[in-house]
Order: sequence, then C-alpha cells, then structure tokens
Amino acid sequence: MIIPMPRLLAIDSCASITRVALRSQSRLIEHSTTGTRQAAQQLLPLVQKVLRSAKFDIVDLDGIIVAAGPGSFTGLRIGIAAAQGLSAAHSIPLIGVSSLAQLAQSAFRNIESEAFLVCLPARDGEVYFGAYKHIKGSVVLSGQEQVLSFTEDGSGSGVEFLGEDWVGVGQGWRKRSELENKLQIQLVDCFPEMQSDMQGLFDFGLEKFLNGEVLSAEELLPHYVKERLEYSP
Repeated sequence: MIIPMPRLLAIDSCASITRVALRSQSRLIEHSTTGTRQAAQQLLPLVQKVLRSAKFDIVDLDGIIVAAGPGSFTGLRIGIAAAQGLSAAHSIPLIGVSSLAQLAQSAFRNIESEAFLVCLPARDGEVYFGAYKHIKGSVVLSGQEQVLSFTEDGSGSGVEFLGEDWVGVGQGWRKRSELENKLQIQLVDCFPEMQSDMQGLFDFGLEKFLNGEVLSAEELLPHYVKERLEYSP
C-alpha cells in the first residue's frame, strides 16, 4: 500500500527574500519575493500563487512548515503571524523549524559530510550557532543552539567536538579564524556562502510532521535563541 505524501506548505521569511514552497507529487513548487524586505506585502499573495500552481486549495493542506528563526526580527514575526492566521482559520497544524536546522539539512544534501557547525550572523558582534550531526538519516542537534559573542570573555560552546570532522556552513563563518579560536576547534572545510534552501526546510519539516511534532497557532513561537526559549529545532 502506497502512503500518499502529506500536503505541506513551507514558509520562510527569516531572510531578506521571502520564500514559499509546496510539494506537488514529486516536484517542489517554489515562489519568492522579487525584492528584499517585502514579506508584509507579498507573503500571502505568494501563498496563493503556490497553491494555484499546485492546483490546491488552502483546505487541502495537511500542515504548514514555518522557518521559525533565528533571523530577521520583522520578517520572522510576519511569517509566524501569517502561519498562525492560516492555521487558526482553517484548522491546519503547524510545524516550526529552526533556521539553523534548515541550513544543516540543506548542507547534508549538498556536501559530503556527516557533521556540520552552522553559524549565522546576529547583531553586536554575535553569531547564532548550532552543531548538527547526520544520524540514521536524520539531522540531530548536539547540545543547544546558542548565541556566541566575539566580544565577551570565555571560550567554547559546551559542545563536544572530539571524534568528528566538522564542516562549517553559514555566513557567520566569514570570521572563520575568530570563531575557530572561540570554539577551540579547527574545521576540515568551510562554506561561508552556503545558504539554506526550501528543500531543506521541507525535508526537516516533513520528518517532524510524520513524527507528530505539530503545533497549534498558539503554540508556534518565534525562535530568537537570545531569549533562551525552550524550543525543539
């Protein structure tokens, strides 16, 4: 018996370009804003455009995957609010995915490695950081996602780095030497220009959906990292 693929809509408004995607049969249909910082004006029209392309109606969806941050404060709030509104209006469950986990998933699909240190720029001399391993086909977080500061005293992240050949991904690694010194580690390779893609968001969200890790509109919260909210990526 063939189990049909769940119909999941994916929304990512954490960066300057807002993206929306939906899988129709074996094809991932994706649309994005034509310019930067246009989430407020174009997010819901993008949802409608993707649904029309797939010949779906909003009520046909089994769930909505949302890139929950960390990322652009304004864009993040717009994406969360839009997903909450669609969920509440049509009783659609939500799946929140960390932006760091999304990038890790994209990296695992494109780079031959089993261990990635994901690092994205924050503010005030800080970076968002997460260590991810590929275990039995799944992206698994080691330790906790956290904020690292280049200006504060102290080193390390609380993550055990021994026994793995770590690869750095994400724009935070543009300051590779400073970050390696902070973490007391030497990477085997580094891809500071690599960015997450919607396939990574969809793959991670689908796994969480199939595991029953869904949220109501009230339960989906922005993942700021700095606020130390309890959050499963």
